[in-house]
Amino acid sequence: MIRWRYITGENEKASLALASDEFIMRKYVSWASSDYPEPMLRIYTYRPNCAIVGRFQNLSAEVNLQICRDLDIEVNRRMTGGGSAIMGEKQLMVALASSVDHPIIPAHPARILPKLARGMIAGLAELGIKAEFRPKNDIVVNGRKIGGSAICIEENGAFLYHATLLVEFDVDLMVRVLDTPMEKISDKGISSFKERMITVREMLGHEISVSDAREAICRGFEKAFKMTAVHAPFNPMEREEILKIEKNKYLSQEWLDQRQPASDMVGECVQKTPAGLVRAYVSLIGDTIKSALVTGDFFSGNRVIHDIEAALKWGRSDEESIARTISVAMSPSANSVHGIDAQTLGSIIYRAVVNAKSKTATEDSA
Repeated sequence: MIRWRYITGENEKASLALASDEFIMRKYVSWASSDYPEPMLRIYTYRPNCAIVGRFQNLSAEVNLQICRDLDIEVNRRMTGGGSAIMGEKQLMVALASSVDHPIIPAHPARILPKLARGMIAGLAELGIKAEFRPKNDIVVNGRKIGGSAICIEENGAFLYHATLLVEFDVDLMVRVLDTPMEKISDKGISSFKERMITVREMLGHEISVSDAREAICRGFEKAFKMTAVHAPFNPMEREEILKIEKNKYLSQEWLDQRQPASDMVGECVQKTPAGLVRAYVSLIGDTIKSALVTGDFFSGNRVIHDIEAALKWGRSDEESIARTISVAMSPSANSVHGIDAQTLGSIIYRAVVNAKSKTATEDSA
């Protein structure tokens, strides 16, 4: 029987939890030989409460930071893409790290999320709950979200998979803390978040401990991937390395603010795409793009976004030039934003340019 290392955690600070997840991902690279290290599974809970944004999101656009300060809610940014979430002691976080060259991992990144969701679905089945995966990244029961998933794939071939499970959930707190735009949910025809979401306890109709839910999810991964999860906590040397990652990255304001638009980025466009919500910001000098920023809850390699933004900088701002620049930047097969083609992204950037020029013209005539 295949054996995976299994690590648990309770009541973790966001900075430490995310550093621990990055640590297990660093164990993997793209292997050329046939000897693949087995994936590592971690299932834990956050301290109450934490607001976590996706890797490419603009923090100030996604989270009400003043309310977080007032309620002592820790805010941080994870390595994986996707959208913002409220996490605490009554929600499970699943982290799975491996290499894209591992035999169980699909070749195309877009297929990794539904493949790994099998563990979550099998775990819910252990509780008597029939769930399914709904693109782009939701785990649903009767059309209502009971969990979500996200992924990060590094250039060296290592990847980190995140999944959440709502054992219990405070929707009212989420609505207060997260600034979720209507563009993200309007096409679902759902009038309220409470109608869109469901919890494990609501489905079961009785109390269940978070520990029991975690054991069920672990068994689900064992069954889905025909392996045995062997509990092996972090040792002292590993904890020391995790603390270094936490200090240097997840306690850094630079990490939190990295997708914050500059003050002169007066042009903005927000558009929902099949890959998620995209926010584009630009600043102009005449007809030249001084800088551009692309944020959102999509999934992508980190280098791709930086390549696109760098290619647009000091380029022409007409629609044809933007389309050509983005097409070239995204031309390598690995250089893609999953689910968004160059034409769609180019049109979003151009609309941000149009909005910037309109705003500048209005200010000049005032």
